[in-house]
Amino acid sequence: MKKHIITALLITTVSAPALAAYPVSQPAQAAEVMVSICQQQRSGMDKNQAIRKVYGTVSDWPIASTTEVAAAMDEGWNFAVQNPEISCDKIHPMMIDMLDGKKD
Repeated sequence: MKKHIITALLITTVSAPALAAYPVSQPAQAAEVMVSICQQQRSGMDKNQAIRKVYGTVSDWPIASTTEVAAAMDEGWNFAVQNPEISCDKIHPMMIDMLDGKKD
């Protein structure tokens, strides 16, 4: 439970670039991927091009070899499409719990 609270606080109070500096937390890294892909979608970039660009920036992260990257990209892209009025850096902490695979 504490991990989820800390992750939620990170997501809601820390900027997206700062999350990338927190490499021990795969949920935080997943959030960074979600924010990055969301920003690419908002800029009008093609989804495949956005995926290549975002993956290129995270390819050396521990999360990069997992299916969490693909899930985070899909969630970030869908968030951008479904919530055009919400800033990308306000990705909802519940998505982090989903990517973390834990339920309370």
